[in-house]
Amino acid sequence: MGPLLPEITEALGLTGSASGLLTTLPLIAFAVVSPLTGGLGRRWGEGRTILAGLALILLGTVLRSMAGTVGLFLGTAVVGVGTALGNVLLPAVVKAEYPTRVGQVTAYYTVSMVAAAALALALNVPLANAGLGWAGALVIWGAAVVITLLVWRKNAALRLSDRTPEQAPAPRKPIWKSGLAWCVTLFFGINSLIFYAVIGWLPTILQSGGMAGSTAGAVTSLYQVVSLLPSLLVPTLAGKCRDQRGWLLLGSVLNIIGIGMLMLSTAAGVQIAATAILGLANGCAFSMGLALMGFRARDAVDAARLSGFAQSVGYALAATGPLVVGWLHDLTPNWNIGLGYILFTSVVALLAGQRAGREGTI
Repeated sequence: MGPLLPEITEALGLTGSASGLLTTLPLIAFAVVSPLTGGLGRRWGEGRTILAGLALILLGTVLRSMAGTVGLFLGTAVVGVGTALGNVLLPAVVKAEYPTRVGQVTAYYTVSMVAAAALALALNVPLANAGLGWAGALVIWGAAVVITLLVWRKNAALRLSDRTPEQAPAPRKPIWKSGLAWCVTLFFGINSLIFYAVIGWLPTILQSGGMAGSTAGAVTSLYQVVSLLPSLLVPTLAGKCRDQRGWLLLGSVLNIIGIGMLMLSTAAGVQIAATAILGLANGCAFSMGLALMGFRARDAVDAARLSGFAQSVGYALAATGPLVVGWLHDLTPNWNIGLGYILFTSVVALLAGQRAGREGTI
């Protein structure tokens, strides 16, 4: 929706605050629904719950395109709820179905998510300009949801408890009492915060340094494109190790280098290089954040519990990123205060990752 936001705002007469809420609604939905999803999956079966999530995405896609301002906000929230069901349960499905290939399969679906999102971001404006308008450009992606529904139908009977040994070695303590779960959550949440802050503000930061708007948009797309290769390779390679601290360190160090370069220079070459480095960092860190939900779980049930907890708290934390960076920029015309905040969070993620990556389970 991001590239179409100016057209949507003008067409419906939205205020700046309303537009900001619109982009934040999915993250709010993720934070609210994620802790409930594991229980829904156990009650209904994970296969049917994911199928219901896809149906909600389709309903929300239609609502937000065809029901005016109310439908736009309601539909966006419904899309967020449906997406949250898949977000939480997919790591658990991977843990159950591919217990020895968690990193590799996580890499596959992470790359598919990033590539699909990049495709939609690239095509939505041309589709709208081709005569579909913003509503038509959004609703056309409902076709992709229908295809996915048809593909997933054969998995509707999937129930992960059927693949989990009956004799659990010990009672399951509350997830929030696990220090390891908190470290996984911090690593995932902070790197999600960095992603949303960067993708939201990078074009403006680049333009404030003198870069043309069209060039800034192209450079921002580089951020996602370069993340594809590490998203594929890093979890696959990390899955061959019992200790993943080195791979988590790599993502955090690249984030620190990239943010530091943006703070130190407004030269176009430096900013383009910084964006590429941040893209590599995102590919390493986001994919590893998802993979940790399988690596640090002893079975599919714990993977669902950890995934629900990490994504609930993590996305609530991520939703604050763009808001805090924008608020800090309001205090001063210099972007370095906001970038300094991102730099600080990168250091926290680095420290959390050194515990989250150590061999062990929650």
